[in-house]
Amino acid sequence: MTDINCATQSHSDTQAAPEEYNEQLLIGQAQGGCQEAMIYLFAYNEFKVKKFIQRKISNVNTVEHILQESLLQAYQDIREFHGRPKFSTWIIGIALNIVRNHCTGSPDYKS
Repeated sequence: MTDINCATQSHSDTQAAPEEYNEQLLIGQAQGGCQEAMIYLFAYNEFKVKKFIQRKISNVNTVEHILQESLLQAYQDIREFHGRPKFSTWIIGIALNIVRNHCTGSPDYKS
């Protein structure tokens, strides 16, 4: 994949094939305001982030809420991402902070 021209179809339920996923290109496009690039990054990483949250939280509704909050935070802060660590590690770090802030001491938190 060399360029999505901000016209990539939505991949909300599937992951792109590895040869189609150019993380650095997509991050650059997303940082430049390309909504489709951001959607593609989210779609590719959403399953991994959700699984991470599920290992920490037992309540399904809370998992979904934290996932959405994590994606929103990443969307708002994408210009602060500089390529290290990987995007998936960065967004999981965001999710971890949200889990800690929202759920420490909660009965559905798995420490």
